[in-house]
Amino acid sequence: ILSGGFSVEALNIGLLSTCVLTTPPGGYGGTEAAVADLAVALAKQGHRVTVYGAEGSRKLMAEHVDDPDLIDVVEWCPLIEDWVGSEASVRVKEAEYVSFEEFKELISMHDVVNDHTWFKPGLKLRAEGKAACATCHGFHVELPDINVDKKCIIGVSKWHANYLSHTLNLKAKWAYNPVDISKYEVEKNKEDFILFLARISPEKGAMEFVEICRELGVKGVVAGSISVVPDKDYVKRVKELCEGSQGLVRFIGEVDFNGKVNLLKRAKALVIPLSPRYWEVFGIVFIEAMACGTPVITTDRGAPRELIIQSKTGYVCSDLEELKGVVARLMRGDLVFDSDDCRRRAEEFDRMNVVKRYVELYRRVLSGDAW
Repeated sequence: ILSGGFSVEALNIGLLSTCVLTTPPGGYGGTEAAVADLAVALAKQGHRVTVYGAEGSRKLMAEHVDDPDLIDVVEWCPLIEDWVGSEASVRVKEAEYVSFEEFKELISMHDVVNDHTWFKPGLKLRAEGKAACATCHGFHVELPDINVDKKCIIGVSKWHANYLSHTLNLKAKWAYNPVDISKYEVEKNKEDFILFLARISPEKGAMEFVEICRELGVKGVVAGSISVVPDKDYVKRVKELCEGSQGLVRFIGEVDFNGKVNLLKRAKALVIPLSPRYWEVFGIVFIEAMACGTPVITTDRGAPRELIIQSKTGYVCSDLEELKGVVARLMRGDLVFDSDDCRRRAEEFDRMNVVKRYVELYRRVLSGDAW
């Protein structure tokens, strides 16, 4: 796996992914999708890449790339299907740590290891003087107990890195999540509905979305993950609210990739009324929407302001009332967005652009310039 005739500049990189979904995911899965796109971008730059993914990842990764030999895949852990809730977290942690110990010798042979798992067992390598870093994909972070000051943590946005550094006291650098923009199509003739596309849970504001549609008399569609949510009763209530809207709001639930793109490119806007109790560390769906030429309207909770150009590719609103007003203006025709502006903004987050930042950080780790 680890041999090959690459130039001096090329790196041998190990990417550790989660055991809760395959990499890439078959459907929902932001972290796993980001790892898969990062792997492809690194390989296309000439680096040797091995992805450590859950059982079933090898077949899906082969379908994800033009050349199946471009990336090595090691199915290093069983797929844990029931992973929602505190008890499930214990199972995930155990699986990650056991898998790491089982494959540690192989993992240690890479020039640099980038851990994207939930509990970051790969950081144990830093205690042995090896080049390793960890990308955090959320704001609840639990790291292994290692006696190392410089842990080389990466946040998925500048806001996230600042949060990790100053709120959790984990000094962090940033690197955006990569997205393969070429897979998304622009449709300039938008239809007369707004779209909610996210995990159907309170923090994403699914219920508020339906209520906004009903209050304004605006057509809406609710789609997103319903299988990997902590509160199935909430999903049921959202569905019932849609069904009681007299046809105004349609509940679709989970969609595959093609279904997602179809909704994103047709919608007049992606509307995600994030909860005041929640922080969005990145938001891949915001990039996906703009890649389809669709503006994003959301609330100012974390990273969205970094991604969305205010009044040009969407609106980041201070609260729900402002968001409601922006939606009303959009649907009246008083607010117009240019699909080309949205697409150009999304292209800045294309995987071949984002990968440059990751390689820069990998080289810092390798040179001993840790953080």
